[in-house]
Amino acid sequence: MLLLGCLLLLGCRNVPIDDTASVLTTETTTIPTETTPTGSTPTEVTSKEGCDALRHAEGPVVISTQTELDAFCPLYNAVDGDFALELGAPKDFITELDGVACLCEVTGTVEISYTASGAAPPPHASADLELDHLTTVGGDLNIHDIPGLSDLYGLVELEEVGGDMLLVGNYKLRGIGLPALRGVGGTLQISGSTELAEVAFSGLTEVGALVIDDTWLPVLTHVDFSALERADGALQMIGVPLLAQIDLPGLTTVGGTLQVAGSCGLGLDAPALTSAGGLQLRGLCELPDLDGFGALAEITGAGLGISHNDLLEDAELDAFVEGLIVSGDTELISGEDSRCADYWQDTWGRSTTSCPP
Repeated sequence: MLLLGCLLLLGCRNVPIDDTASVLTTETTTIPTETTPTGSTPTEVTSKEGCDALRHAEGPVVISTQTELDAFCPLYNAVDGDFALELGAPKDFITELDGVACLCEVTGTVEISYTASGAAPPPHASADLELDHLTTVGGDLNIHDIPGLSDLYGLVELEEVGGDMLLVGNYKLRGIGLPALRGVGGTLQISGSTELAEVAFSGLTEVGALVIDDTWLPVLTHVDFSALERADGALQMIGVPLLAQIDLPGLTTVGGTLQVAGSCGLGLDAPALTSAGGLQLRGLCELPDLDGFGALAEITGAGLGISHNDLLEDAELDAFVEGLIVSGDTELISGEDSRCADYWQDTWGRSTTSCPP
């Protein structure tokens, strides 16, 4: 006999499961399940081929203890509804996430967070997420406030997030790499990770909005959005002093404002971009020119603002706007009349003396 505790739903009751099959009853739904005969070893999904036959648990599924987590994969590899992993339970806390490594699909929202106050969770639980078979999240994907999360390179099969993807408040996060992700239906936001050095979404083609917007990301040196073709909303990278280059070779349309601000020596290259809702380039101390926007023909509503970029002269700005259709306010101030150092001090209280020589 196996007791699943509160694995499946908030408010669930402990129900015994017999040696062959049973019905797990909750206050809101009844879920038929297949279980492993007593004395045998559960068969877990250990390869992507295991995702060909999905075994859905009815959501919301909330897992907060190691016992609940270890009971998941022998029964299921998908969730129809919402799925939550709550790290930091006071008892039976999660130390190994292998028990949900089989997870292939969640039709609703996925939320992974550290919910308790006090001591940080055990290192293994927070250093990696071990969801290397997860391919689809139908709703939002929220990974937030995990004190020891050091990287997000394990979601190697994730292809689609239907809603927002929020990576927020993981202050020890150093690197993000999701090579298979093709689309995010809502906002992809990264913030609250002051140790972040690399962001790589090399397969991402479409996003509702992209926001890397933090108080300050002092060690971020590399971003890869090289496959991005379209952002329906805003595209923002703000407070990235050491980011040297943003290459967006396939980007054609930004529905909202393309905003980049706060970098020592940034180069921008979006040669296929023809239309943007707005364009704001400020506090880019050594931006050499605007040649990376050679195809830009129209600003559709939110205006144009270029200032506090020390190397951009009046002649460069005049040439850039010649023939450009701009809807909304226009502010063009040369580097001679608006200094990068002033913008940094006014916006972040930072000095440009921290820039490499």
